[in-house]
Amino acid sequence: WFASPNDGDAPALTVPEDSAMERVIRHLENATNRGASITLILHSDDREKNLSNLREVWSVFTKKPKVYTWMPSGEHPYTSLHAKCLVVDRLDALVTSANFTFHGLESNLELGLRVMGPQAASIFERFENLIAEGILTEWINE
Repeated sequence: WFASPNDGDAPALTVPEDSAMERVIRHLENATNRGASITLILHSDDREKNLSNLREVWSVFTKKPKVYTWMPSGEHPYTSLHAKCLVVDRLDALVTSANFTFHGLESNLELGLRVMGPQAASIFERFENLIAEGILTEWINE
């Protein structure tokens, strides 16, 4: 699982060449090539730009990740997907203040916490429940 919110006015998924985010994408692709299933959860703002950026940078020879989003009700105009976390194999999780963007990964002063074991499994299960309940909805499945 890989959840990333919007970073101000920028799309949630930006992958400048030779950036930390590009290296993250390459690691995710390599994991896919080894049989891992990748699921991304992205902010709904700039939807088409996020999906376009993902398609542009993801190798055409690698299975595409599932991509989900959360569409806030609109009742509160500043409501957004704000989670920033990475969960691997239900066993290892990184919860961080950093957006998975250039600024979040390379230029901001950020803080994160790595958790392992039952706590990581709980984070994974929370995302699974949000999908099962239809709160997170799938964008693409290529």
